[in-house]
Amino acid sequence: MMPTTAYFVRRRRSVSITLLTALLACSRGQTPRAEAAAADSAPAQPTPTPVAAAAPESTAAPTPAPTPKPVPAARHPAAASASIGVSAATAPPSNTPPAAKGDTGFVQSNPATRTATFKLVAGYTPLNGALNFDGYRDGDLTLTVPTGWTVVVYFSNHDGMLAHSAEVIAEQHPLPAASVPAGIARAYSNRLDEGIPPQASESFRFTAQPAGSYLIICGVPGHALAGMWIRLVVSDEVIVPEVRSKE
Repeated sequence: MMPTTAYFVRRRRSVSITLLTALLACSRGQTPRAEAAAADSAPAQPTPTPVAAAAPESTAAPTPAPTPKPVPAARHPAAASASIGVSAATAPPSNTPPAAKGDTGFVQSNPATRTATFKLVAGYTPLNGALNFDGYRDGDLTLTVPTGWTVVVYFSNHDGMLAHSAEVIAEQHPLPAASVPAGIARAYSNRLDEGIPPQASESFRFTAQPAGSYLIICGVPGHALAGMWIRLVVSDEVIVPEVRSKE
């Protein structure tokens, strides 16, 4: 049987579709079979693993750590006593001995040994033609010591011209013209009438007794009459030495 016209028409359409498909494959650089093979050989894309959402940050302020309470330091026993009402009036007395009163440049004291140290300088200043003791004349300086104390006298002569001496005598007026017997045993310098020369020094000591009023004079003839004398008082009323100058 001879093919019909319809057959040729269908055949032609089938060939046209095949050619069109081949042309599209060529335009993409591969044949339909290669394209199918490439699709089959392409690796499978991994399935993404779901990630859990991060928890939101807290905006609340952190709770502060508790502050430790300070531990009180141990206190000195004296401070503890003060805190329970020991007042200055009832506190035990200090062991520090009281100092000498007045012009301590001339006298120092040691109550523990009951000793007074007195610096006696002849011609200390040009006052009265250098006829002075410690810069004072005519009884304007008074040294007072407790009865029974030891008195150490450091005697020096700063007069640039004259010799001088020192002697403790009982208070008397008129003043003697030269040295006289001492009012207290051993209370005098050497060479009372001659004196020690300028810039010389020496010391002497005595026990301050009995109580009473005395004078410290220069024993060189004429010097006491010229005003070279000061006062010494031995007293039962004082507990430390005192130095007082006449205003």
